[in-house]
Amino acid sequence: MARTPTRAQAAAFDALLATADADVRAAFLAAVYAARGRVDLGGLIALLEANDVAGAVEMLRFDQAVLWPLEEAVRRSYLSGGAAVDGFAPSGIEGRFGFNARHPRAEADIARIGGDLIGQIEQQQVEAVRAVILDGMENNRGSRPVALDITGRLSRATGRREGGIIGLTGDQADWVINARRDLEGLDRSYFQRALRDKRFDGTVRKAIEAGKPLAAADVDRITGRYKDRVLDYRGKLIARNEAHTAQAAGRHEAYRQMLDRPDIEAVTCRWIHGFSREARPDHKRMDGEVRSFGEGFVMDDGTVMQYPHDPAGGVRHSASCRCTAFYRAIPRRS
Repeated sequence: MARTPTRAQAAAFDALLATADADVRAAFLAAVYAARGRVDLGGLIALLEANDVAGAVEMLRFDQAVLWPLEEAVRRSYLSGGAAVDGFAPSGIEGRFGFNARHPRAEADIARIGGDLIGQIEQQQVEAVRAVILDGMENNRGSRPVALDITGRLSRATGRREGGIIGLTGDQADWVINARRDLEGLDRSYFQRALRDKRFDGTVRKAIEAGKPLAAADVDRITGRYKDRVLDYRGKLIARNEAHTAQAAGRHEAYRQMLDRPDIEAVTCRWIHGFSREARPDHKRMDGEVRSFGEGFVMDDGTVMQYPHDPAGGVRHSASCRCTAFYRAIPRRS
């Protein structure tokens, strides 16, 4: 009889996910800081002075060599998810089943998941950079300040460029642009920004109460710190979603490989709701639902997902989702 997941096994999966989460997050942030460090600041300033937006955007595209470690972190997450299944083989085939990371399906999964993430990051980079450049032009900001807004300013403490727009999405770049406007316009809306560094609140509040504009250096420093916190927030989101997606895909492929065996009759998948803060009604309704392998779970919008975090569900069903899948392998009777 197949073994069912216990609390200890669920805890083991959570521990694996936490490790993968930290790995992916560290790889993403390392890629961002490496990309910032490779920018030719003088060349970027020259392009901005020439109003060459397309050239500046092209210069600031992520280099594949920079993003490769992030793809590797996603790959490790997938492999750890698949390998974890080795310990949950049903009685009778323990020790005789092993996850094949070189299976063509597994390699295709890894390439697709990693490629989708990199493509998404590259496109969002273009949107963020373009937004900041165009805002700088519209507000007659100098080429050098705009360039530094993009790359960040060199920190003597860390030796890397911090407070830059590189690494953020287009929407997050808009958050930063609007935060700068709040500060320059002494708008109290600034205090509604959850990711602001509250250590500067006293300085901002004093300027507002006095009706005296903040110094440009203060605006740059406060906005730069806000960008750092937004980047950290994005890193956490990417890590949580991509590590979960990769591990879930690895586990699903492992059970598919198990089903390929002649001594396995069937595999079932049970949806376990993760009780996230903003639970999706259809995900919550799926809690405890069981499907035969390959049957799929049908969401309210018609999307068919084979398991929680199935890439087929897209961001609509994966972002911040805490659901997981428990599988049961049923041996073939002799």
